[in-house]
Amino acid sequence: GLDNLEVLDLSKNLIEFSEKVLPPFLYLKMLDCLILDLNPIRYLSSNLFFGLENLKILSMSFIQIDRIEQNDFSGLRCLRILYLEFYSNHILKHFDEKAFKHLKYLDQGQLSKIKL
Repeated sequence: GLDNLEVLDLSKNLIEFSEKVLPPFLYLKMLDCLILDLNPIRYLSSNLFFGLENLKILSMSFIQIDRIEQNDFSGLRCLRILYLEFYSNHILKHFDEKAFKHLKYLDQGQLSKIKL
């Protein structure tokens, strides 16, 4: 089953989440790496990553969010690597500086090309 899945690459899949999304990764407790690159993701929410307590690598480069809120990455207690890169013309309308505060193990962040 999917409960033992360790790597999930969903890049280039036209994936979108609504603002009130149900936790799509709830049963992927063993997932170590989630790749969501190059999807038209416009919204993150506090329960989007619910169930991914063991996730160590999250890649969300070249998505279309325009806001990063304080609790958008909550639940990612073991996250060590976060790749979050935007196209050069992308503009973030809001970035909460506390969004990454609870990611205590984060030792590499690819936060580049961000325009506020």
